[in-house]
Amino acid sequence: MKRYWAMLACLTFSTFAVTSAFSAESETREELRTKYPWNISLGGGWKDFEGDEVVADSPFVSCQLEYDYPSRWTFMGVLAYYPKIDGNMGNDWTAGGQEYNRLRKEAGVDSTKALSLSVEGLYHFSPNSERRLDPYLVASAGVMHYFDEFADVNSWDPNVTAGAGLLYNISRQWAVRADARALVTFSDGTQANSFFTFGAVYKLTL
Repeated sequence: MKRYWAMLACLTFSTFAVTSAFSAESETREELRTKYPWNISLGGGWKDFEGDEVVADSPFVSCQLEYDYPSRWTFMGVLAYYPKIDGNMGNDWTAGGQEYNRLRKEAGVDSTKALSLSVEGLYHFSPNSERRLDPYLVASAGVMHYFDEFADVNSWDPNVTAGAGLLYNISRQWAVRADARALVTFSDGTQANSFFTFGAVYKLTL
């Protein structure tokens, strides 16, 4: 009996999901943005630090919740995780140019981890067009927290970004996108870095 109810529940959910997908395909992109404004996205990217910073360039993974605001804006809350950030190497010229790990000097470790949280805004150039390509501008403000305490640098690192990207609509519900940004951080003075992201976007229609 339990197996019967489980099969019935799976069948009902599958039917509902398929019906929702067909319904989404029958509506224009503008109607979808208005009727179903929420999206989720999974992705990742690469953060390029300046050469004189404590930490080196690092990859990250991210997840985000998005809201499409009529008619050209998307607002997002983004959580990113940096699983391993190696220390940047420097040279101690008082010791004949001997190479050393700057992160070990600051935090006593060779590598660290970090989480970042940001609020972002996307301005779409073709949000409601039936064309698949949708270029956009993006800006964000957030904070990055390193898991290890630094001696002379704040482990809480506020930052802002600005850049441009391209979104490709695979279907009414699925899209992929990538962007490149300039990133400015403030914990160790003002540092100018670069930031690259990519991700898959799914429109919630259930």
